[in-house]
Amino acid sequence: MKILNKRIHIRVAAGVAGGAILFSILASLAWFYISYHEEVDRSRSQIKQIITTVEQTASIAMYLGNKELAEEVLRGLEANDIISAARLTSQDGLSASFSGSENLAQSETAIIFPIPSPFASNEVVGDLLIYPNQQYIEDNAISLAKIQVIVLLFYLVIITLLTLIIVNRILTEPMKNIANRFHLITPGDTTRIEVPAAHQQNEIGALVDDINGLLDAVNTQIDNERELRAETENLSKKFRFIFERASAGIGLIDSNNELIVANPALLRLLGQTFIVDTDRYDKTDFIAYFNDSAEMKEFIDEFWAKPGNQFSAMDVQLKHKVRAADRWVHCLFSKVEDINNPDDSLMEVVVYDITERAEREQNIIYEAEHDPSRNCSTVARGWRNWKAHWLNQRRNSATLPSS
Repeated sequence: MKILNKRIHIRVAAGVAGGAILFSILASLAWFYISYHEEVDRSRSQIKQIITTVEQTASIAMYLGNKELAEEVLRGLEANDIISAARLTSQDGLSASFSGSENLAQSETAIIFPIPSPFASNEVVGDLLIYPNQQYIEDNAISLAKIQVIVLLFYLVIITLLTLIIVNRILTEPMKNIANRFHLITPGDTTRIEVPAAHQQNEIGALVDDINGLLDAVNTQIDNERELRAETENLSKKFRFIFERASAGIGLIDSNNELIVANPALLRLLGQTFIVDTDRYDKTDFIAYFNDSAEMKEFIDEFWAKPGNQFSAMDVQLKHKVRAADRWVHCLFSKVEDINNPDDSLMEVVVYDITERAEREQNIIYEAEHDPSRNCSTVARGWRNWKAHWLNQRRNSATLPSS
């Protein structure tokens, strides 16, 4: 079965042989039936011809009542293989017969031929009973049928072998060579399959041309993908360099306000004095890094609720350790939305360290409030008002138009 499944020409030859065998069986049965009845009819026709030959002699023998002449007629009939037995009976009681077998009385068939008078054709002088040799007739029919079956089987063998050879040479061998050459070609290789001889204008040649065209398209696609991969890797390196070397902190926050991506600058701003593995901060609460977590949570929730892709910013103080200096940062938020799946939207945050500026502004306010000169009272009140306004701006989002 494995050979039949692997070899096309063997499968084709097996199919042809199977069909020929079935046809030969049906044809043999039909021809046997036809041959048998034709042989029976032919035998009867021969018997009639023989009777016609001996009819005149038998008529004289029965008319004269000459038994010796009648037996001579029967001996002539006995010499024919197709007659197994015969009997002559006259109107006057003359009777002569011969039997080639002992079962003459059990013969299934008998042909009666009336014998006319030698002088008056309309007067019957006796009857001639002929028993055909059924066994001989059937043997001849079977022998003829066997010969036909043998001829059919020989024809079947010849057709099967010719089909096997022709299919193998015209179809299987070229296809096998094409498959072997195709298996040796690697993606991106410039090697192509040659069209087999005498197949340039048929389906095999068209198949080879299509395969070569497909290989050309694959090579073109591979070259394009390589160029695109090189460009992507180049851009990835540039963006990676910007991401890692940027002075501003950059990160991504999911819908649960968890920090999922952070560059080294952001990690330093969030309390690290040296660069650590960013996986340490995977899925950490972003709000927990700020001094006023409730204020930051409220700000982010309001920002998530805003429609569209807008920018919001705020200045906020980071949470610090005991005896550590206060640190202020400027946070710029923007949405990174997925149009196909809005539930997977992220928030981008860019964080700048404004501690130095905040300390300088607070020092100016402090000096203005504690200046002993009277003339500074008005300035101090102005600084206090400006300070309140500045702090209020830091606690409320400043919505900017998207670019």
